[in-house]
Amino acid sequence: AAIRIAHCVGGVFSNSTIENMLDDRNNGHLGYGIQLCGAVRGFVFDSGSVSRCRHGITTASVYTTTLGFKVAEDLPSEFLNDLQGRGEPESCHYGTVNVFNTTNAGLDTHEQGYGITITPNVSGCFDGVLLRCSDAVVQGGQIVNCRRSAIRVETASSSPSPTVTSKYRI
Repeated sequence: AAIRIAHCVGGVFSNSTIENMLDDRNNGHLGYGIQLCGAVRGFVFDSGSVSRCRHGITTASVYTTTLGFKVAEDLPSEFLNDLQGRGEPESCHYGTVNVFNTTNAGLDTHEQGYGITITPNVSGCFDGVLLRCSDAVVQGGQIVNCRRSAIRVETASSSPSPTVTSKYRI
């Protein structure tokens, strides 16, 4: 990820530009613009832009993402055991960041995450928004010119259902 935010309370991303992140998962390059991982609470994306990457903004657990594919092999097992499963992003807001031309969902939540609120401003992505975490809300904003779905939902049946409060056009 160009920016990885892990284990913090509060914080704001604003007035920054991220572009051209390599999306080559087979060689350990996930191509994320911004990644929230671990026990992050109340982080806000206020303004800026992310383009030409896999996901503009995404969530994940600390073990699978902070350590990456190759670095984890070099760390002692007791260190890895301490980190595995230590929290997930909660109560964060994907605000008015412009996200465009991504190879996957512009705005994404992996299964790790809870109570994420998204106000999309997405254009030209494969999917506009992909919801996989529990209790997510998509409200306002716009999603245009996506190649597949404006909003795609893939959550476990036992999870609180995501809420979509606006109409979007693809």
